[in-house]
Amino acid sequence: MTRLRRALVRPLLAAPLSLMILLFVRADATTGQVAPVTLDPLPPVGCMECEGPELFGLIRALDVTPDGGFVVADRDPPIVRFFAADGTPGAAFGRHGEGPGEFRRAAGVAALPDGGLVVSDMMTPRLTILGPDGDVRSTVRVDGAIMRLQSAPGGVPIAAQEAQWATMSAGIHLVDERGAVVATPLPTSVDRVLDREGRPASPGLVSMAVDASGRVAVGMGHTYSIRILDASGQVVDSIVRDVARTERTPEEVEALRAAYSRGRAAAAAEAAAGGGGVGRQSIQIDPLRPHFPTDALAWDDAGRLWVRTFRGGPGRTVFDLFSPDGAFLGEIGLDVELGLWSIGHGLLVGVTEDPDFGVHSVARWRVSG
Repeated sequence: MTRLRRALVRPLLAAPLSLMILLFVRADATTGQVAPVTLDPLPPVGCMECEGPELFGLIRALDVTPDGGFVVADRDPPIVRFFAADGTPGAAFGRHGEGPGEFRRAAGVAALPDGGLVVSDMMTPRLTILGPDGDVRSTVRVDGAIMRLQSAPGGVPIAAQEAQWATMSAGIHLVDERGAVVATPLPTSVDRVLDREGRPASPGLVSMAVDASGRVAVGMGHTYSIRILDASGQVVDSIVRDVARTERTPEEVEALRAAYSRGRAAAAAEAAAGGGGVGRQSIQIDPLRPHFPTDALAWDDAGRLWVRTFRGGPGRTVFDLFSPDGAFLGEIGLDVELGLWSIGHGLLVGVTEDPDFGVHSVARWRVSG
């Protein structure tokens, strides 16, 4: 990046977050209830000029740590990077490879209560359990590609979404701090649970969250329906809202088409180099936005379910908040567009991307209420 571009963009990243982000909480039109939560902005973490851990390449996963900080899995080494509660960099380690403590593509991170970490490598595929300083405690091989990890409030259990591309299905497993599977609430394919919603499931359409008791919330973006499963896979509750899907703009459709084309080109190049194959199906884009993305769901410390929706659109993020018993509490909105996000230990973090240069940073809020 040129010095001129850095000089132009650096003041934006350095600006106080309170000047960049406007928080609003809106009552539901039918209940009049206001989401009982307060978000106090903290300074963002991200650097465009430095060469240290604050210069992110491409954040692929993040999680809140028990000390009120956060950890990210980045594309560029050091792949695993810890940050303290005040945003200062901590331990950083991990490089590309297939040896101990190395990763081909770190796709998920889950912070453990003792400061350790579980990292999923979707290309190996395996789970690596690390200590706070990067020491490898153990490595667990898995059958399918682990697309995402999400820890429960308190750190365990951890939900792991496994993609089976041959059948276009997605299973969800619960693993403990050693990476061992303790339950499999969705052992084969999500569509066996959600086919009544009218759309078949695929690994890219499933969102999940796990709470401390092992309950798993599973949702798909095409209908506003979230199933709550126990560890045995039984549906114990559901959340359904009659909310219309919004339409994508022509620019968004073209951007999606270009992104899919780049993905197919990368897969074809990998196949030519001896990797996996690439499908020949045509690219079809739904003109309507999903209700929520693949990482939409998370339970907070109070047992409330946060649902990140696509109602916000470009430059804006909208969460729906539900009580532990599934009652709608209200809408929480941010005038900033978040990518990956995580909540826990009184902290909300989310990845933001500079629209001109694609540089990632991490926005942070202190959560109360």
